[in-house]
Amino acid sequence: SSEALATHEEQRAREILMFVRLRDWYGSTCSSDELHHSSKHIVTQADPDVLHALLVACDTGQPQEVLHTLPSTPQDINQQHLNAALGAILHKRRSIWLEHLR
Repeated sequence: SSEALATHEEQRAREILMFVRLRDWYGSTCSSDELHHSSKHIVTQADPDVLHALLVACDTGQPQEVLHTLPSTPQDINQQHLNAALGAILHKRRSIWLEHLR
């Protein structure tokens, strides 16, 4: 069905985005294979809404904000980490906006 195809494509797109994010966050500390495996795992396990919000929010590139919310290896990332990372990014963004409003 075309619906299943769409979700498969979305899943694939999210895996690629997640892979890029993990590479930003973990850099050369992990092999491409590890990052690829982790991105697949995260996308499969994660709450789609949180994941989507995180991937969108990350596009502005703030790895330092999320890094302290993440475990030392991408294999260990779970839903709580994703929630915390999203919260950290949104908090940072909110303070930037408040600065602008002054």
